[in-house]
Amino acid sequence: MIIGIVGAIVSQYFITKIKPHLPIDDIVDAFGCHGVSGIWGSIATGIFTSHQISHLLPNGLLFGGDLHLLLVQIFVTLLTIIFIGVMDIILIKLLSIVLPVSIDNEKLAAIQSK
Repeated sequence: MIIGIVGAIVSQYFITKIKPHLPIDDIVDAFGCHGVSGIWGSIATGIFTSHQISHLLPNGLLFGGDLHLLLVQIFVTLLTIIFIGVMDIILIKLLSIVLPVSIDNEKLAAIQSK
């Protein structure tokens, strides 16, 4: 529950306070909801994992584990972010061959003037 509550708070903060200052076009807040909460949830696994729930995993930082699981979760989260970024670039390039990709000039001018 703690992971979910903190994830909701972090996502809401990102959407309302940080995102308006970024030059991104995410009208449905997909990254703000799923991306930010997913990053938090992945890292929080290294904090809150308990050997009592799954004997296959070591204890997280909160339950007497060392930093190993937390560092693994951070590393894997960063790898996932890099993988998704690279795949997004590849897919956008491939789609631009088949479909026209355009940018609204007014939005582009507003972004560049900031």
